[in-house]
Amino acid sequence: MSSCCHLSLIHILISDALLPQEKLKPCAADLRIPLSDGYWYNKSVFVPLVCKSQQWTIDQAARCLADKQIILYGDSTLMQIGMVLKNTFKIKHIISTFVFPMVANAVMRFKKGVLESDRLDRISQVNCSIANHVIVLNFAYHFGAFTNRAYLERLYHAKLAVQNLLSRCPKSIVLIKLSHPRDNESIEQSVHSSNWVFYDMNRMIRRVFGGIGVRFWDIWDLVISSFENINVHMNTRVIVQEVHLMLSYICPELVMT
Repeated sequence: MSSCCHLSLIHILISDALLPQEKLKPCAADLRIPLSDGYWYNKSVFVPLVCKSQQWTIDQAARCLADKQIILYGDSTLMQIGMVLKNTFKIKHIISTFVFPMVANAVMRFKKGVLESDRLDRISQVNCSIANHVIVLNFAYHFGAFTNRAYLERLYHAKLAVQNLLSRCPKSIVLIKLSHPRDNESIEQSVHSSNWVFYDMNRMIRRVFGGIGVRFWDIWDLVISSFENINVHMNTRVIVQEVHLMLSYICPELVMT
């Protein structure tokens, strides 16, 4: 007869206590990507799980940006950021330039300086001696129909310009605002710029710009969990929370939480 195996009981203790949260690092370049970027509290405040952030007051924002020149080079979603900085946080000195890929019969008033490198190369050492520059870029919704090769060529041109800028002006901060998903309103949109395309763009951006000191401002989970209709242009409540995170990347040393 075979000997009988003795099974030991497993004791499981179920407790209603919350597990201790992982201590977050200051917002900086090349942070680890968590399973979730964060969550909404009371449907009004986004709590990031990527890095330490806070809800900035007008005075705190003014202190953060007092010695800095904010420059936004990108599409209309960055123009929304500029409007919230001006209207909600009362930041007056902002340079906003609508940058987009010129194809076919592009609007003529945007005909000059349509490459990010064109704009970045105009920032000189003299400019940087007057104020520390914060440059915010994005490469999203106007690039949906680009091939991967064409898109990567655009990114590498911008990367070289960023590296040259950081060499001239080492105190500059460069943020790249990554794309967020949207609800496609037509079959055509689902084909030429599906959310997978935007998600893949974010992966390419991280790969191309990783390791050179660029700060990736990822709002994918912030938008998709916002209890709002998911569009390219989100409402002001969501944009304000994006700006809170943006300020935490610009001035991590001032984050109190």
